[in-house]
Amino acid sequence: MIIIEQYRFAKIDENNIVIDSHQCANKFYPNSIGEDDGSWILVNGELPGLGYEYVDSEFRPQQPYPSWTWNIDHWEPPVAYPQTDTTKVWNEETQSWDES
Repeated sequence: MIIIEQYRFAKIDENNIVIDSHQCANKFYPNSIGEDDGSWILVNGELPGLGYEYVDSEFRPQQPYPSWTWNIDHWEPPVAYPQTDTTKVWNEETQSWDES
């Protein structure tokens, strides 16, 4: 059995937003397609989704609301999601959870 190592790349724009991604067996993929301009990042782990932001050497999903803050590996609202049987949606204007 031959095991081929897979490399993952994400292309970011001038705002560090992911605009493309690719998985291949070529460690030098950006060179091979003539795009070795620094916009391709070698990814450790899962490929980030389109629209993710590259910040502090990690990929983050888009911030859902301006008031939410990044906490290690996820976005957190300023008020915790309430423990209830009904579905709630975040209201940025009132900084609270509303009935959906």
